[in-house]
Amino acid sequence: MKNCNWPVIPFILIFLVSCTQNKERAESEENRNATTMHFTSIYETLSKIDLPLTWTPEVWSDLYMKHIEKNGIRHGDLTTDRPYGMLVDDENYKGVIFVSPDATGSPVLITFDRNGKEIDGLWLLGDWGNNDPSFGTSEIVTIDKNRIIHMIDSASSWDLDETGDRIDSTKKTTVQNEWYQILKTGAIKKISRDNSQ
Repeated sequence: MKNCNWPVIPFILIFLVSCTQNKERAESEENRNATTMHFTSIYETLSKIDLPLTWTPEVWSDLYMKHIEKNGIRHGDLTTDRPYGMLVDDENYKGVIFVSPDATGSPVLITFDRNGKEIDGLWLLGDWGNNDPSFGTSEIVTIDKNRIIHMIDSASSWDLDETGDRIDSTKKTTVQNEWYQILKTGAIKKISRDNSQ
C-alpha cells in the first residue's frame, strides 16, 4: 500500500508549485493593471487638445482663464499637480499639458509611459512678463499633427529717451527658432535650432 502512494507525491508537488506560480503571476498582473489604471484615472478626464495648435502668451492666458472658470484653480507645488489637457494618448505614452506653478502659469508638456513614469518634459512658453520698457519678448509655439513642436522666441531691446519712452529707431531684435519632435517612445528630441538678428 505504501508503494502505491509514492508515485502520487510528485504530482501533488507539481500541482502545488503550479498553483503558487499562477497565483504570483495573477498578483503581478493585478498590480500592473492597478498601476496602469491609477495612471489612467488621473488624466483620463482631461480635455483632448486638438492638433495642430498655435499658442502665444495672450492665447494661452485666455485658454487658461477659461480652464480656471470651468475647473477652478488646482493647487500644488509641482507642475504635475496642475494638469490642463491631454495632448497625446498613444499606446506607448501619454503627453499631458500642465500649468507651471510659478507666477507665469506657463504651459509645460510632460510625457509619461503607460505606468505613469515621467519620460520627458518641455516648457512651451517661457516667462513673458516684463515691465522693463527697454526690453520686450514675443513668443509663439506651434505643434503640428506629426507632433513637431516649433518654438519662436523673439527678443527686442530699445534705447530710452530722457522721459523713459522707447526710441523706435534703436530697436534691435533677435529671433530664436527651435524645433522638437515627440518620438514614438515619448522622448522629446530637439531636431533643429536657428538664431537670427
